[in-house]
Amino acid sequence: MKPRFRSVRERWHRLAGSETVRIDGVRIGARAAVVGEAVRRQLLRADYEFAERRLAAAHLRPSDRVVEIGAGIGLVGLVCARLAARGAVFSFEANPGLEAVIRDNYARNAVAPMLDMRAVTPDGGPVTFHVMPSLLSSSIQNRDGGRSVTVEGVAFGAVLREHRPDVIVMDVEGAEIDLLGGSDLPGVRLVVVETHANVTGRDAVGRMEAHMRTSGFERAAGAHRNVVWRRG
Repeated sequence: MKPRFRSVRERWHRLAGSETVRIDGVRIGARAAVVGEAVRRQLLRADYEFAERRLAAAHLRPSDRVVEIGAGIGLVGLVCARLAARGAVFSFEANPGLEAVIRDNYARNAVAPMLDMRAVTPDGGPVTFHVMPSLLSSSIQNRDGGRSVTVEGVAFGAVLREHRPDVIVMDVEGAEIDLLGGSDLPGVRLVVVETHANVTGRDAVGRMEAHMRTSGFERAAGAHRNVVWRRG
C-alpha cells in the first residue's frame, strides 16, 4: 500500500515551493539540489522508504533500543527516534557524503538518533564505498558511474555488544547478506530489513533467510522488499 493522495501532495508541495516536508511527524529536507530530484519527488509524495517506515512503526515498542544500519538521509531513524525512548536509537551510515544531510535533518527535529559515520561490517575492517550520483544507489557494491572512497568500519558483533539492541533496522544495498547471515543476533527480538535480490541474487537472500530461521526468527510481516523477522 502506498500513501493516500500522494499525487495531490506532490502537486501541493511543488506549487508551494516546499524545501522541507513533514512525514510521519518528522521534518525532513527536500531540496533537489541536496537530495536529487528522484528523492525529492518521493519525499513530496511521502513515498520515500514508505514500507520500511510503516513496518518499523507497527512493530517498535517504546522500550526498544534500536540500531539502524544504513541511515540514508535520516528519515527512518528519525521515525524510530519518535517511537523509542530518548537516546535509544543509534544510526550508522557509511556514505560520508550524507553526513551533512543527515545532521541537518536531525537538527530539524526535537528528537534524533545518535549518528555514527562508519560502515558496519562483519569483521570491522574498512570498506570501499561507491558513491553514486543518485542517493538511492550508493553502496559497497561496485557499480559503474560512481566514485570510490575508503570508509572506516566497525564490526557488527561490536555494535551488538555496545548498543545491545532489541531491534535492528537495516537497509544496506546488499550487505545484509553477510551481516545477518553471519550472526545469531544475541539479544535481538526484531529485525526490519530491506533485501536486494537484484544485487545479491535470490539464492543469497534464501541462504540469509534460512540462517535467520535457524537463529530462532520467524517472518512476521513484509511489504515490497522489506521483511520483519521476529524471534519466537
